[in-house]
Amino acid sequence: MRGCGGKDIPSVEGRRERQPRRRGVVEGVVEPHHLDPLHPVAGGEKGQQAVARRHEKLILRAQTLATEIGYVRESALADENLGEMMMARRKYKEAVANLSDALNLARKIAPEGDIVAECLRRLAEAKYHLNRPESALEHIEDGMEVARKCGEYYEMGYFYRTRSLCHSRLGNTDAAIKDIEKSIETFERYGNPFERAVSLRVLGRMLAQKGEESHLLKSRNALSDSAIEFGKQEEGREQILSYAVLATVDMRLGNMDDALLSVYEALRLVEEEHDQKFRKALLALRNKIERHMSRATTNVIDQFSVLGDIQSGARSREQLADGFPSIPGATFPDVINGLRVTDYSAQPPQEGPAYPVFVPTVDAAGNELAGIRLPTVSVPLATYLGWNLAKAGYAEGSLCSVIGSTLPFAKTRAQREAGGDPRLSIEERYESVGAYVEAIERAARALVDKRLLLEEDVNLYVEMARQRDIGLSDSTAVNR
Repeated sequence: MRGCGGKDIPSVEGRRERQPRRRGVVEGVVEPHHLDPLHPVAGGEKGQQAVARRHEKLILRAQTLATEIGYVRESALADENLGEMMMARRKYKEAVANLSDALNLARKIAPEGDIVAECLRRLAEAKYHLNRPESALEHIEDGMEVARKCGEYYEMGYFYRTRSLCHSRLGNTDAAIKDIEKSIETFERYGNPFERAVSLRVLGRMLAQKGEESHLLKSRNALSDSAIEFGKQEEGREQILSYAVLATVDMRLGNMDDALLSVYEALRLVEEEHDQKFRKALLALRNKIERHMSRATTNVIDQFSVLGDIQSGARSREQLADGFPSIPGATFPDVINGLRVTDYSAQPPQEGPAYPVFVPTVDAAGNELAGIRLPTVSVPLATYLGWNLAKAGYAEGSLCSVIGSTLPFAKTRAQREAGGDPRLSIEERYESVGAYVEAIERAARALVDKRLLLEEDVNLYVEMARQRDIGLSDSTAVNR
């Protein structure tokens, strides 16, 4: 057995029943730095270092007693515990030395016993951290076989997780994801919610590394479940880590509000746990999100300006009428709905000067160009107006309050020409139903890119386009 100074202490044979293992930071794989920008450094504080030194002295004293009494099993357990301590303090070479000694002693007692399985598992973890994944995988295969034979099935969750991390380091992401999913399943089966949550967080990071939106959404679900489970376990520090990684995934998905909420929750936990180690990193992450939100808002504002579009277009009914297409059967209004400054403090209210009235410019189909053009407007089947006129007997020709109009396009070129409609027909605009649906999807995704439409709404627009009867077949074509 070796302490921090590498001192060898002899062991003698003997055994007694093992005491139940305590769960702590050394129970799971310490996750890699490259997967976690806010990874805690166990034993980094002076207080933790002092506690670790006291524990080490107690273990060395226990080893001395085991030597005097003749208990080799206890000597193996002491070496194993020292190996755990070295792992927690990130002294992986010392951990390998202690765990190797423990493994040799344990194999003398029971070659396929529980201590052998545990030592092989921890050796694999240490080798992984020493960037020796191939060697770690060898320990894992041996350890999994021993664990199955001695019935230490709960150890399989740790083995799967470490093997997953090794595959990830070797660039085999698909195998890594399969193994971490097995780890989650195993911890759930054997009732270890804490380690299940750790594996969920590892899964979330691995999925995020793949980068595709579908994987980012799955990553988000895994990280959210991880944070919730750590909250149930009252593991504030682990919960902080899960929220921090969740925030970075939400950023990549464009969910800036959710990302900011996760950071705020992590900062709240930092204050609650009195753990300032993460504070600076979380504040930096918060500032990054807020800057991104500020830039995105500025970009959206720069992309369009309703008033600017209106002011650069028509400024009167006459100007709008000149640019409006001559649609058969459509009557252009004689008036524009004006509005005056009104003093409501007087009775009756007193009207003052009129507000300047601006009207939007329209395209060749008569649809407004100003503001946000939704897919059904930018890929139209009709002219959509913000006004309608009353019919005879109901103040004919006056504007109907809050009622618009839809003036459908002709289905075919022949119908359009026969009716004298200057607007292109549906068959002239879209070669087929498929072409129409694709145009709708492109328009919807363009709005998502500008942060003006939610991703889930794209599928809604596409499905509505497929179900809409536009008078075309899937193979319709027209000579233009």
